[in-house]
Amino acid sequence: MAEQKPTAYPSIDKPWMKYYDKSKLDFNFPKMNVYDYLKKQAKGYENYTAITYFGMKITYSSLFNYIDEAAKAIYGLGVRQGTGIMYLIANIPEAAFLFYGGAKIGAVSDYIDPRPDSIDFSTSAKKVLSIIKEEKPQFIIALDQCYLAMLKPIEKDLKSIGIKQVVILQQAQMNANLAQNKELMENAIQMAAQIEQNTARAAQYAQISAAHEAAQLQIAQAEYWKLNKDL
Repeated sequence: MAEQKPTAYPSIDKPWMKYYDKSKLDFNFPKMNVYDYLKKQAKGYENYTAITYFGMKITYSSLFNYIDEAAKAIYGLGVRQGTGIMYLIANIPEAAFLFYGGAKIGAVSDYIDPRPDSIDFSTSAKKVLSIIKEEKPQFIIALDQCYLAMLKPIEKDLKSIGIKQVVILQQAQMNANLAQNKELMENAIQMAAQIEQNTARAAQYAQISAAHEAAQLQIAQAEYWKLNKDL
């Protein structure tokens, strides 16, 4: 029997499977999307840290709030179940928010390494264009720097191949939001420490007050017995 020729479609050929233990290939994957799976696995760990980024910690509870906001924003663009979205975003928290937000809707997400292959922007842009033509997304979400380096040179081509909209994320604005969130978190930590300190002081004061009242009671009792004795 002649060996079957590769189809050039990774999803069909799956050449990476030869590197896996065959006993693991029959794993019974849960019948849910990646958002629902994360939600299920994080149940009971809402206050645990999900993401750390330059000193900022995002709990699972906050992560799902951000995901919900991202899902609403993506849905507002016109993204629906099965819609293709291509991302040119670095490894930042927003990448996770958008990915899981898209998964919540049922969108098909595709990420491109945002690092250019060449100092010549046109070279990187041509490579991105070939990927876009193959993947056929309807929406593109990119950082402003990635847009300038890899999308702006091919703007005219994007319109002609069916891209409905390109959304540009402003890095400066995200940094400002990050700084604000970090400041709010630091303030919350300081407030919690202050509350704890005040609670400790209140407990100490209560102990002193109780001891003072006990001492006053002992003095009153002594005076009472002394008075009765004198009588």
